[in-house]
Amino acid sequence: LLDDRVHLLVPSDAGAVRRALEGLRVCRAARAAGRELALDAAVDAVMGLQTLCEDPRVVEAEINPLIVTAGRAVAVDALVAVA
Repeated sequence: LLDDRVHLLVPSDAGAVRRALEGLRVCRAARAAGRELALDAAVDAVMGLQTLCEDPRVVEAEINPLIVTAGRAVAVDALVAVA
């Protein structure tokens, strides 16, 4: 599960982000174990980062890791590089 990631090109809509997250092994394992994850919060975090990427000066952006629990999503580290 540690090497569980997904990459999306921007712009991506919230539905595409959610489907990508739901396809992660960790999400499938949590669902199989009956555990809820705050996927709406995770989608919001990704969409917020995408909004930052609308600035033409942004050349790179990432959230790593994004920790998602039952109640929230926390971007532990994020990078936004500008030119």
